[in-house]
Amino acid sequence: MSEDDKYIEISDDIEELESESSKEKPKKTKKQKPFLSTEEKKKLKFWIIILLIALGLLFYELILSYIHELLRANPTIHKFYLGIEAEIRSSSLKGLLYVSIFGSLFFLALPAEAVFIYYLNATTFYFPIIILIMTLGNLFGLVINYFIGRTLGQNLVEKMFKKNHSKYEKRIEKYGGYVLFFGNIIPGPIELLTVFYGSFKYDFSRYIKICFFARLIKYIILFTIFLFYWDSITLFYEDIKMNGFGMVYTYIISLFS
Repeated sequence: MSEDDKYIEISDDIEELESESSKEKPKKTKKQKPFLSTEEKKKLKFWIIILLIALGLLFYELILSYIHELLRANPTIHKFYLGIEAEIRSSSLKGLLYVSIFGSLFFLALPAEAVFIYYLNATTFYFPIIILIMTLGNLFGLVINYFIGRTLGQNLVEKMFKKNHSKYEKRIEKYGGYVLFFGNIIPGPIELLTVFYGSFKYDFSRYIKICFFARLIKYIILFTIFLFYWDSITLFYEDIKMNGFGMVYTYIISLFS
């Protein structure tokens, strides 16, 4: 066998080895499982939001006292604050306007319905003026909530929902009007939800119209209850205070007997 033949055989063997090695399948690298699944992440985000809301309510008085301290540190702002407080204490129409605005802000927990009934019962102002001021004041506060969500909450919401952001945005566009309408009539946490309407860029003109008419209907309903049933409600409440809940139980039993 010549040297050339040996060289050809060696080269053939090398080619066979290379072809066999190329046929070998690459090893699959195992993907590491994420620490939390998608569903678990959603649940975690939900409970974080609930926890933040609960902490805000729990330390509400502490937060307010801190705000008061900040106001006292600035004489000009504190003087303005004292003027607002004086108007509210004197039960003036300006005070009603301030309370109606503050009562619809998502970070304050002021019972606007109780203030409305108080002004109907304890003041001599004409009731359409009270209804109009409460409606417009609430509307102004809800607009503030909307723009806070629009300016500050948009990036936060996008990070929270990520891939599902567009899906939730479509749902709000489709069903958000009903939630907004009934939420502004029935007492509930609608003030907090209105921030998300801004975050999801809900149509502003539609938002204004729904909030205005829903609040107007709400105060007309409350005025009707006050006009026809307030005496019965107050008497019932006084009986509860004097006789305890035993009377309530007897009354409920009598309805079914």
